[in-house]
Amino acid sequence: MAMCSRKEVSRLTLAQYVDSPIDFYWDEEETSRGSMIDMEYGRVPANLTSSSFSDLLKCSSKSYIQLVQLKTADNETDYAAAKVLLRSPDKPNLRSELNLLREIRHNHVAAVIGSFTKPQGRYTLDTGVLIYPLASGDLNEMLRDISDHNRASESLASWPPLQSTDMILPYFSCLCKTVQHLHKRRRPVKHRDIKPENILIDRFGNVILADFDISKAYDGVDEAITYGSQDGTVMYSSRDVWASGIGDDRQATERGLEWDIVSLGFVFLEMATLIFGKTLVEMRAGMKITRPSNPPKDEVVYSVALENGAIGRWLRVLETTAATSPWRLPERFARLYRSRPAYATEFLGAIEGMMRAGRNDPNSLERARIVFGNLPSCPLCHEW
Repeated sequence: MAMCSRKEVSRLTLAQYVDSPIDFYWDEEETSRGSMIDMEYGRVPANLTSSSFSDLLKCSSKSYIQLVQLKTADNETDYAAAKVLLRSPDKPNLRSELNLLREIRHNHVAAVIGSFTKPQGRYTLDTGVLIYPLASGDLNEMLRDISDHNRASESLASWPPLQSTDMILPYFSCLCKTVQHLHKRRRPVKHRDIKPENILIDRFGNVILADFDISKAYDGVDEAITYGSQDGTVMYSSRDVWASGIGDDRQATERGLEWDIVSLGFVFLEMATLIFGKTLVEMRAGMKITRPSNPPKDEVVYSVALENGAIGRWLRVLETTAATSPWRLPERFARLYRSRPAYATEFLGAIEGMMRAGRNDPNSLERARIVFGNLPSCPLCHEW
């Protein structure tokens, strides 16, 4: 079934746009076709319709995402997402994202269709890029809904099926292939902030890797080994990343392409938890640490939970749950488990291997892709 939580959605899927790119135009008043959108950061026309820039979809400390109404060459209405910077010093990151995504055309990597500047008050110009397609949600929202469903189902006499739980099964292999595509390019691309919020879901349930503003392309795999400031999201980062914020030496904070693999492994840990009928609250309860801050606060850092054994213990809980409560598994996973009881161990082992990926080691990702290949496949991944 198509998935849509917002009435305004893009006309094309990302795969359709990648296969046959189209031109977009600004939605201007008193004209059948507005100015063509380009990549040159031109100022938006002064006569845009009131619905051109409308709903605020998402906001962070660095940028916000806004719904944008556009026109196509046949004068049909279409929608995209405008990512607008809040701080001038971040403009190089936005330009980097634009340049990266112009080079990458992939069924599961968000496409940039244009850039712009827009007056904000008398003396300020906002800078932004247009991202296509406009997704109906993201993986974080979906995982939260599944977790709530699992919590509500624990007290019921029978375990009600949830379509979203079956829907995420193809995402395992699909996201592995997408990251492999980035890492195997002539100039390898390191995303540097893979997390559920940056994995969009379109109205047909396809996943799209997005938010490349701190991503970088490198001249080679060895050049992708970097060190320095604490980038990305601590919760999903490898220890080499978040440790840079607490004074570790340079060697201890070096990180290569494995950064993406580890982060994706932590995302898969959350997905696996829900597939096995558990909740994110239950999983994270044993993984909280107190990090220095003012005031100190408890938070989940998966790389610490991996080091102190909390994740290993949780994986054993999931393995036991599959054996004792197989009715909690989504039907397509359950069928595989019934025919191959060892598959639950293989599946969880593949995720653990990703979470423990070594420096610039692609093997754990490839091994996981092979294991996940036994699950339902994504129809858009066949040519990648």
